[in-house]
Amino acid sequence: TLSKAEEIKKDIISYADSKGQHAIALSINAVTFEDMHDFPLSDGIVFQCTSVGLAPHDNECVIHDAGFYKRISAGIDLIYRPARTQFMKYVEDAGGMAYNGLRMLIYQAVCAFEIWNDIKVPDTIIREIEKTLIQ
Repeated sequence: TLSKAEEIKKDIISYADSKGQHAIALSINAVTFEDMHDFPLSDGIVFQCTSVGLAPHDNECVIHDAGFYKRISAGIDLIYRPARTQFMKYVEDAGGMAYNGLRMLIYQAVCAFEIWNDIKVPDTIIREIEKTLIQ
């Protein structure tokens, strides 16, 4: 929903401001599907945060408009199964970079593990986990 997107926007802006990244905060926007074509997006990064495209509905996608994908440079789909969603295919077909949510899932687990066990997980182990999960 737009209200949820606005909440996420506020959180990101707050975090960016806390890190002295005010320019990032100025470039974040939340829009509805109805308004997406009027939004002046150019070379943007789009996050696909719905469950649309999640296995077993691999071929589904929220936005099918090729013109939309030509306006973005990167697309991040929070879904990690399938590894390559229809959203990601559209982004790549339009020349952009596409990422799934696997790394986010791994790092959430690693952060929780580190907090619960008061340890630091080495990057080498994280890379091995990722390699294992990608196979």
